[in-house]
Amino acid sequence: YFVEAVCVGDRLRKAGITRVHSVYSTTVALILSRVWDINLSITLHGPAEFIDPEGFAIREKVRAAELVCSISYFGRSQIMLWSSSSDWHKLQVTPLGVEISGWKIADFREHPSPFELISVGRLVEIKGYPLLLDAVAQLRQEGRDVRLTLAGDGPDRASLEAQARQLGIADRVVFAGWKNQDELRQLYLNSDACVLSSFAEGVPVVLMEAMATGVPCVAPRINGIPELIRDGIDGLLFTVSDVQELAVAISKLMDSPDLRRRMAESCPQRVAD
Repeated sequence: YFVEAVCVGDRLRKAGITRVHSVYSTTVALILSRVWDINLSITLHGPAEFIDPEGFAIREKVRAAELVCSISYFGRSQIMLWSSSSDWHKLQVTPLGVEISGWKIADFREHPSPFELISVGRLVEIKGYPLLLDAVAQLRQEGRDVRLTLAGDGPDRASLEAQARQLGIADRVVFAGWKNQDELRQLYLNSDACVLSSFAEGVPVVLMEAMATGVPCVAPRINGIPELIRDGIDGLLFTVSDVQELAVAISKLMDSPDLRRRMAESCPQRVAD
Protein backbone atom coordinates (compact mmCIF):
# COMPACT_ATOMS: atom_id res chain seq x y z
CA TYR A 1 0.00 0.00 0.00
CA PHE A 2 2.82 2.39 0.86
CA VAL A 3 4.61 1.72 -2.43
CA GLU A 4 1.36 2.18 -4.33
CA ALA A 5 0.69 5.46 -2.54
CA VAL A 6 4.17 6.79 -3.38
CA CYS A 7 3.89 5.77 -7.03
CA VAL A 8 0.39 7.21 -7.43
CA GLY A 9 1.38 10.39 -5.63
CA ASP A 10 4.33 10.91 -7.94
CA ARG A 11 2.10 10.55 -11.01
CA LEU A 12 -0.51 12.90 -9.52
CA ARG A 13 2.18 15.51 -8.76
CA LYS A 14 3.49 15.37 -12.33
CA ALA A 15 -0.07 15.74 -13.64
CA GLY A 16 -0.80 18.67 -11.34
CA ILE A 17 -3.62 16.84 -9.56
CA THR A 18 -4.19 17.83 -5.94
CA ARG A 19 -7.60 16.30 -5.18
CA VAL A 20 -8.42 12.59 -5.00
CA HIS A 21 -11.70 10.77 -4.42
CA SER A 22 -11.17 7.13 -3.49
CA VAL A 23 -13.79 4.38 -3.46
CA TYR A 24 -12.23 0.91 -3.29
CA SER A 25 -8.64 1.85 -2.47
CA THR A 26 -9.09 4.02 0.61
CA THR A 27 -6.13 2.55 2.50
CA VAL A 28 -3.79 3.58 -0.30
CA ALA A 29 -5.55 6.95 -0.40
CA LEU A 30 -5.05 7.47 3.34
CA ILE A 31 -1.30 6.88 3.02
CA LEU A 32 -1.29 9.03 -0.12
CA SER A 33 -2.80 11.96 1.78
CA ARG A 34 -0.12 11.68 4.45
CA VAL A 35 2.85 11.40 2.11
CA TRP A 36 1.75 13.98 -0.46
CA ASP A 37 -0.11 17.29 -0.39
CA ILE A 38 -3.41 15.77 -1.49
CA ASN A 39 -6.97 16.75 -0.60
CA LEU A 40 -8.81 13.51 0.09
CA SER A 41 -12.45 12.43 -0.13
CA ILE A 42 -13.74 8.86 0.05
CA THR A 43 -16.78 6.66 -0.45
CA LEU A 44 -17.37 3.72 1.89
CA HIS A 45 -19.85 1.24 0.39
CA GLY A 46 -20.13 -1.46 3.02
CA PRO A 47 -20.71 -4.04 4.21
CA ALA A 48 -17.14 -5.40 3.98
CA GLU A 49 -15.62 -2.27 5.54
CA PHE A 50 -17.76 -2.75 8.65
CA ILE A 51 -16.65 -6.33 9.36
CA ASP A 52 -13.32 -5.13 10.78
CA PRO A 53 -13.75 -1.35 11.14
CA GLU A 54 -10.66 -0.91 13.29
CA GLY A 55 -8.47 -2.95 10.98
CA PHE A 56 -9.92 -1.01 8.07
CA ALA A 57 -9.01 2.23 9.90
CA ILE A 58 -12.39 3.88 9.41
CA ARG A 59 -11.75 6.42 12.18
CA GLU A 60 -8.40 7.48 10.68
CA LYS A 61 -9.80 7.68 7.15
CA VAL A 62 -12.76 9.80 8.18
CA ARG A 63 -10.46 12.09 10.12
CA ALA A 64 -8.14 12.53 7.11
CA ALA A 65 -10.87 13.07 4.52
CA GLU A 66 -12.65 16.32 3.72
CA LEU A 67 -15.76 14.48 2.55
CA VAL A 68 -17.01 10.96 3.27
CA CYS A 69 -19.82 9.49 1.17
CA SER A 70 -22.03 6.57 2.13
CA ILE A 71 -24.46 4.82 -0.21
CA SER A 72 -27.13 4.45 2.49
CA TYR A 73 -28.23 5.90 5.82
CA PHE A 74 -27.45 2.53 7.38
CA GLY A 75 -23.92 2.83 6.04
CA ARG A 76 -23.65 6.34 7.44
CA SER A 77 -24.72 5.03 10.85
CA GLN A 78 -21.90 2.49 10.79
CA ILE A 79 -19.37 5.14 9.80
CA MET A 80 -20.66 7.27 12.68
CA LEU A 81 -20.29 4.31 15.03
CA TRP A 82 -16.61 3.87 14.15
CA SER A 83 -15.57 7.52 13.83
CA SER A 84 -15.40 10.59 16.03
CA SER A 85 -18.57 12.68 16.36
CA SER A 86 -16.41 15.72 15.63
CA ASP A 87 -16.05 14.39 12.05
CA TRP A 88 -19.72 13.58 11.43
CA HIS A 89 -20.26 16.86 9.59
CA LYS A 90 -18.19 15.42 6.74
CA LEU A 91 -20.61 12.54 6.11
CA GLN A 92 -23.00 12.63 3.15
CA VAL A 93 -25.43 10.01 1.88
CA THR A 94 -25.11 9.60 -1.89
CA PRO A 95 -27.43 6.75 -2.97
CA LEU A 96 -26.51 4.47 -5.80
CA GLY A 97 -28.70 4.31 -8.88
CA VAL A 98 -29.06 2.72 -12.29
CA GLU A 99 -29.69 4.40 -15.63
CA ILE A 100 -33.18 3.15 -16.45
CA SER A 101 -33.49 4.53 -19.97
CA GLY A 102 -33.46 1.69 -22.47
CA TRP A 103 -34.66 -0.91 -19.97
CA LYS A 104 -37.65 -2.90 -21.19
CA ILE A 105 -40.50 -3.67 -18.82
CA ALA A 106 -41.23 -7.35 -18.32
CA ASP A 107 -44.58 -8.61 -19.58
CA PHE A 108 -46.84 -9.25 -16.58
CA ARG A 109 -47.93 -12.85 -16.21
CA GLU A 110 -50.99 -13.22 -14.03
CA HIS A 111 -50.73 -16.98 -13.46
CA PRO A 112 -47.24 -18.10 -14.52
CA SER A 113 -46.42 -21.79 -14.61
CA PRO A 114 -43.80 -22.24 -13.40
CA PHE A 115 -43.41 -19.13 -11.27
CA GLU A 116 -39.97 -17.92 -12.28
CA LEU A 117 -37.61 -16.68 -9.56
CA ILE A 118 -34.26 -15.12 -10.30
CA SER A 119 -31.38 -14.41 -7.95
CA VAL A 120 -28.27 -12.62 -9.16
CA GLY A 121 -24.90 -12.65 -7.45
CA ARG A 122 -21.68 -14.52 -6.81
CA LEU A 123 -22.13 -18.01 -5.42
CA VAL A 124 -20.43 -17.29 -2.10
CA GLU A 125 -21.36 -17.75 1.55
CA ILE A 126 -22.44 -14.16 2.22
CA LYS A 127 -25.30 -14.53 -0.29
CA GLY A 128 -27.05 -17.17 1.85
CA TYR A 129 -28.00 -19.34 -1.11
CA PRO A 130 -28.34 -22.58 0.92
CA LEU A 131 -31.28 -20.96 2.70
CA LEU A 132 -32.84 -19.93 -0.62
CA LEU A 133 -32.60 -23.53 -1.84
CA ASP A 134 -34.25 -24.66 1.41
CA ALA A 135 -37.09 -22.21 0.74
CA VAL A 136 -37.55 -23.51 -2.81
CA ALA A 137 -37.63 -27.08 -1.48
CA GLN A 138 -40.29 -26.08 1.03
CA LEU A 139 -42.38 -24.47 -1.71
CA ARG A 140 -42.09 -27.63 -3.81
CA GLN A 141 -43.17 -29.76 -0.85
CA GLU A 142 -46.27 -27.57 -0.70
CA GLY A 143 -46.93 -28.46 -4.32
CA ARG A 144 -46.06 -25.05 -5.71
CA ASP A 145 -44.87 -24.79 -9.31
CA VAL A 146 -41.76 -22.68 -8.86
CA ARG A 147 -38.37 -22.55 -10.56
CA LEU A 148 -35.24 -20.66 -9.47
CA THR A 149 -32.54 -19.34 -11.78
CA LEU A 150 -29.21 -18.47 -10.14
CA ALA A 151 -27.32 -16.02 -12.34
CA GLY A 152 -23.70 -15.89 -11.29
CA ASP A 153 -20.83 -18.16 -10.46
CA GLY A 154 -18.40 -18.71 -7.65
CA PRO A 155 -16.66 -21.16 -5.32
CA ASP A 156 -19.89 -22.46 -3.75
CA ARG A 157 -21.44 -23.67 -7.00
CA ALA A 158 -20.55 -27.34 -6.57
CA SER A 159 -21.90 -27.51 -3.02
CA LEU A 160 -25.10 -25.71 -4.02
CA GLU A 161 -25.63 -28.09 -6.93
CA ALA A 162 -25.15 -31.00 -4.52
CA GLN A 163 -27.63 -29.48 -2.08
CA ALA A 164 -30.21 -29.05 -4.85
CA ARG A 165 -29.85 -32.74 -5.71
CA GLN A 166 -30.10 -33.77 -2.07
CA LEU A 167 -33.27 -31.68 -1.62
CA GLY A 168 -34.80 -33.20 -4.74
CA ILE A 169 -35.09 -29.87 -6.55
CA ALA A 170 -32.27 -30.19 -9.08
CA ASP A 171 -34.82 -29.96 -11.88
CA ARG A 172 -36.17 -26.75 -10.35
CA VAL A 173 -32.90 -24.84 -9.94
CA VAL A 174 -31.08 -23.50 -12.99
CA PHE A 175 -27.42 -22.65 -12.46
CA ALA A 176 -27.10 -20.15 -15.30
CA GLY A 177 -23.50 -19.12 -14.59
CA TRP A 178 -22.03 -15.70 -15.22
CA LYS A 179 -24.06 -13.51 -17.58
CA ASN A 180 -23.19 -10.28 -19.37
CA GLN A 181 -25.48 -7.28 -19.03
CA ASP A 182 -27.61 -8.04 -22.09
CA GLU A 183 -28.09 -11.67 -21.05
CA LEU A 184 -28.95 -10.59 -17.52
CA ARG A 185 -31.58 -8.15 -18.75
CA GLN A 186 -33.23 -10.95 -20.70
CA LEU A 187 -33.31 -13.12 -17.59
CA TYR A 188 -35.04 -10.32 -15.69
CA LEU A 189 -37.62 -10.05 -18.48
CA ASN A 190 -38.35 -13.77 -18.15
CA SER A 191 -38.79 -13.61 -14.36
CA ASP A 192 -41.80 -13.11 -12.11
CA ALA A 193 -39.85 -12.14 -8.98
CA CYS A 194 -36.28 -11.43 -7.92
CA VAL A 195 -35.10 -12.97 -4.65
CA LEU A 196 -32.12 -12.13 -2.45
CA SER A 197 -31.15 -14.19 0.59
CA SER A 198 -27.95 -12.38 1.62
CA PHE A 199 -26.61 -12.04 5.14
CA ALA A 200 -25.09 -8.61 4.41
CA GLU A 201 -25.39 -6.10 1.58
CA GLY A 202 -24.92 -2.44 0.80
CA VAL A 203 -27.78 -1.36 -1.47
CA PRO A 204 -27.80 -4.10 -4.12
CA VAL A 205 -27.74 -2.84 -7.70
CA VAL A 206 -29.24 -6.16 -8.84
CA LEU A 207 -32.43 -5.26 -6.99
CA MET A 208 -32.52 -1.90 -8.76
CA GLU A 209 -32.04 -3.63 -12.11
CA ALA A 210 -34.88 -6.07 -11.44
CA MET A 211 -37.12 -3.23 -10.27
CA ALA A 212 -36.28 -1.18 -13.37
CA THR A 213 -37.62 -4.13 -15.36
CA GLY A 214 -40.84 -4.15 -13.35
CA VAL A 215 -39.95 -7.32 -11.45
CA PRO A 216 -41.00 -7.31 -7.75
CA CYS A 217 -38.34 -8.30 -5.23
CA VAL A 218 -38.17 -10.39 -2.08
CA ALA A 219 -35.17 -9.39 0.02
CA PRO A 220 -33.90 -9.46 3.61
CA ARG A 221 -34.67 -6.54 5.88
CA ILE A 222 -30.99 -5.59 6.36
CA ASN A 223 -28.52 -2.76 5.81
CA GLY A 224 -29.64 -0.34 3.08
CA ILE A 225 -32.24 -2.61 1.44
CA PRO A 226 -35.27 -1.11 3.28
CA GLU A 227 -34.17 2.31 2.00
CA LEU A 228 -34.72 1.02 -1.53
CA ILE A 229 -37.64 -1.39 -1.23
CA ARG A 230 -40.77 -0.21 0.53
CA ASP A 231 -42.24 -3.32 2.09
CA GLY A 232 -45.55 -4.21 0.44
CA ILE A 233 -45.16 -1.49 -2.20
CA ASP A 234 -42.08 -2.33 -4.28
CA GLY A 235 -41.51 -5.81 -2.90
CA LEU A 236 -41.57 -7.88 0.27
CA LEU A 237 -38.98 -7.86 3.03
CA PHE A 238 -38.29 -10.79 5.34
CA THR A 239 -36.23 -11.39 8.46
CA VAL A 240 -32.74 -12.36 7.39
CA SER A 241 -31.94 -16.11 7.74
CA ASP A 242 -35.63 -16.98 8.36
CA VAL A 243 -36.36 -19.61 5.69
CA GLN A 244 -40.01 -19.92 6.70
CA GLU A 245 -40.59 -16.18 6.34
CA LEU A 246 -38.77 -16.18 3.00
CA ALA A 247 -40.95 -18.99 1.68
CA VAL A 248 -44.09 -17.25 2.93
CA ALA A 249 -43.09 -14.03 1.16
CA ILE A 250 -42.58 -15.88 -2.14
CA SER A 251 -45.91 -17.66 -1.64
CA LYS A 252 -47.65 -14.35 -1.07
CA LEU A 253 -46.42 -13.04 -4.41
CA MET A 254 -47.44 -16.24 -6.14
CA ASP A 255 -50.93 -16.08 -4.66
CA SER A 256 -51.50 -12.35 -5.24
CA PRO A 257 -51.43 -11.35 -8.93
CA ASP A 258 -52.98 -7.96 -8.08
CA LEU A 259 -50.22 -7.26 -5.55
CA ARG A 260 -47.54 -8.24 -8.05
CA ARG A 261 -49.13 -6.04 -10.70
CA ARG A 262 -49.12 -3.02 -8.38
CA MET A 263 -45.49 -3.69 -7.48
CA ALA A 264 -44.57 -4.11 -11.14
CA GLU A 265 -45.96 -0.64 -11.75
CA SER A 266 -44.33 1.02 -8.73
CA CYS A 267 -40.86 -0.57 -9.04
CA PRO A 268 -39.60 1.30 -12.12
CA GLN A 269 -40.79 4.63 -10.73
CA ARG A 270 -39.12 3.90 -7.39
CA VAL A 271 -35.78 3.27 -9.12
CA ALA A 272 -36.25 6.39 -11.23
CA ASP A 273 -36.89 8.46 -8.12
